[in-house]
Amino acid sequence: MKVKEIRVMDMGDLRRLCIKYDWFTGATNEEYYKFLNMTKKGLNPVNMTANRLLNMALMVQQYSAPETYEGMELEGIIYSLCEICHSCFTVEI
Repeated sequence: MKVKEIRVMDMGDLRRLCIKYDWFTGATNEEYYKFLNMTKKGLNPVNMTANRLLNMALMVQQYSAPETYEGMELEGIIYSLCEICHSCFTVEI
């Protein structure tokens, strides 16, 4: 038996997280839109892998004031992003 986990993230939840922490205030509208769209490919949600979450966390650091993520370190930003993900499981027999 195999179990597979896929993590998905809702764009609205990501937007609310950015508002909560005052993230991405240094980005243009286009850069912010690109960031929010990392949650999907076309109309379909994408698997939020550890590498995708890392890339998103690096973008948070790039486009946010340091005081908004102070004390979080990179791992803390990744954790915050991961907290808003939803896990979906499939079992193959």
